[in-house]
Amino acid sequence: MIEGASFTQLLNWIKVKTPVTSGELDRIDRIRRDYSGIRLAYAAHVEPKMISHIEFFVKRGAQLLVAPCVPGIMS
Repeated sequence: MIEGASFTQLLNWIKVKTPVTSGELDRIDRIRRDYSGIRLAYAAHVEPKMISHIEFFVKRGAQLLVAPCVPGIMS
């Protein structure tokens, strides 16, 4: 990543470096744009590249519960 970068710069760097993620989110956006009143739960290993997913749904009105999990202990 970028040494000494701001949080916003890091988010932008992640978006540039993960074009597949951006493409998938664009497809979801074409299906549904408004998630107001919808509650989603996300239970997985949370890492920087997943921030785009979280941001995507929150910006569209979803209530999001993020439950970080450690890989290898989930079944």
